[in-house]
Amino acid sequence: MKALVLTIVGLLVPAQAAAETGGPLGLTEVLESTLATHPKLADARARIAEVQGQRLAVRQAFEPKVVGSALALPAGFYEYWQMAAKVQQTLPVAGIKLEGGYRLGRGDIPPYYGERVTRDGGELFARLAVPLLADRSIDKDRAAIRKATVEIAARDSERVQTWIELARDATLAYWDWVAAGQRLRVALDLRRIAQERATRINAQADSGALPRITKVDNDRVLFARQSSVLKAEAQFTKAQAKLSLYYRERDSLRPIRVPVVRVPEALQAAPAIVKGSVDSWLKNALRRRPDLRVLDARQKQVAVDMELADNRALPNLDLGAFVARDLGDGSETLGQTDVGVGVQISIPLFRRQGRGLRRSARAKLASIEAKRRGLRDRIAAELKQAAQVAKLSRNRYDLARKRLQATERLANAERRRLAEGASDVLVVNLRELDVASAAADAIDAALEVNRAVAELIYAQGGTRPARSSN
Repeated sequence: MKALVLTIVGLLVPAQAAAETGGPLGLTEVLESTLATHPKLADARARIAEVQGQRLAVRQAFEPKVVGSALALPAGFYEYWQMAAKVQQTLPVAGIKLEGGYRLGRGDIPPYYGERVTRDGGELFARLAVPLLADRSIDKDRAAIRKATVEIAARDSERVQTWIELARDATLAYWDWVAAGQRLRVALDLRRIAQERATRINAQADSGALPRITKVDNDRVLFARQSSVLKAEAQFTKAQAKLSLYYRERDSLRPIRVPVVRVPEALQAAPAIVKGSVDSWLKNALRRRPDLRVLDARQKQVAVDMELADNRALPNLDLGAFVARDLGDGSETLGQTDVGVGVQISIPLFRRQGRGLRRSARAKLASIEAKRRGLRDRIAAELKQAAQVAKLSRNRYDLARKRLQATERLANAERRRLAEGASDVLVVNLRELDVASAAADAIDAALEVNRAVAELIYAQGGTRPARSSN
């Protein structure tokens, strides 16, 4: 899963170095923190362990068990006692049941309990039961184990899906935080410029070199920019809180509110989206999306239900065999080795249980197929929307950067003219506001690109978008 983090980061941020403590916070650091510390992943792992425990519990049905019994009648017309011990086991193959043990009966045993009579040394016995129809290929315990095994795979896919969703949300929260921090820096820079200019203008106004109204005008600009800083700080605080849900301390798991000093300086936009088609991306997603693997697992569980339903509709036809040998002295009738075979049959006349279970399983299959169609359509829509937004926002980002460069040149030139006395504060303020607007536009465009590319990557299961063959 860590390799998936690096793949995602390589797509979203070209040549991004690992962030050092106190330096610019990188997406790699955020995603690795999410993977290591987020509570939802711990919950997903616990859910897997839960089913593993349930499967282990069901396997007890196929463990050998020791059964013992004792009976004593010390007073009465017939006085006798009996004891028995045996080992029983049901095999997970063909539903075979085995039993072997020892019993001993002593005293005056009534003739109607002749099966309790043994020679002085007791009796050794073994029994075998083999289902020939119902319960031969499957029964409720074997079905429970098979379904639990499939459920473990399903919950592991759910764990991967949880990670993909968290990584997507963490990525979007990171880029929102970067954009909010860069907007705050733009607002702080504008305020700093106005403050530095205010020092010069105030001195010139006090000396009479500039009219007093110029000082008032610059104060107005300064107040407006201070208001913009407060607004940007509020937006950054909100983005900061959202990012802290995915960026935590490794030991205490406490959310970390990352300060603006760790926001990367430069604008960062993912590279232009690779060539390809929604159909090729969809094929890639259908192979890799873990939520589709969850539906596959649910379908396998229903297949087990169908098999169990067919089993419940079959007659119970069981073949039995036994062998017994008495030891020691005693009745001549007990001196031989007894061997016996037999069959037992039970037929459900209306087979309602099997028919009902099969009908229920067919309904589950129809539900799964409907969910699969809906998920496929949603994935295709997500891919198409993300690809279109990525391409359009990338074009917007390129234009916004060109606009920003042009407005910065104009603002610098206007500030030089102001210093030479050829301009005024109003014009300079307009130029600087245009720079701020262009910078905000470039930041927003970069944010849109990064968000769209992230959506495209995660819509395919967190993998690299499929490249075109042409």
